[in-house]
Amino acid sequence: MKFNLIEKILLGKNKSKLMSNEQKHEFISIRFAFISRLIFMIIFIIFIISIIGFSIALLYYFIYVLSTSENRLKLIKIVSIVSSVIFVVSIGFFYLQSFLFVLTSKKINFEITKTERNKILSLPFFIMKVTYPYTKKFPQNIKKNK
Repeated sequence: MKFNLIEKILLGKNKSKLMSNEQKHEFISIRFAFISRLIFMIIFIIFIISIIGFSIALLYYFIYVLSTSENRLKLIKIVSIVSSVIFVVSIGFFYLQSFLFVLTSKKINFEITKTERNKILSLPFFIMKVTYPYTKKFPQNIKKNK
């Protein structure tokens, strides 16, 4: 009962009737993987924006609120080091996400070759893979409703 409801939501009524069970499962797994990766990516972008905003606010707070003119240069160095460390950690988190993407796509039976894995682990290709679904994997031989 629950799977039929999910099937109708993800496929639509017309496609659900025209596909075989194997095509339905493949289509649903691909669409679900794309939606989950997109949500994961949106959460990550919000996380990066909040980290950048936090580091800017921290920089402002330390330099203009707490410091005197003597300690200002010292505090600028400390806060810039802290914000750059935060930025490097967020980039490391981004690469960790790309590694998790490779693992999850293997579980969903996507065929990922070694060159594709290397492309995924590079930043621009990873963003492209997350934001663009695997269109060649969608079932091609769906009978049209007459």
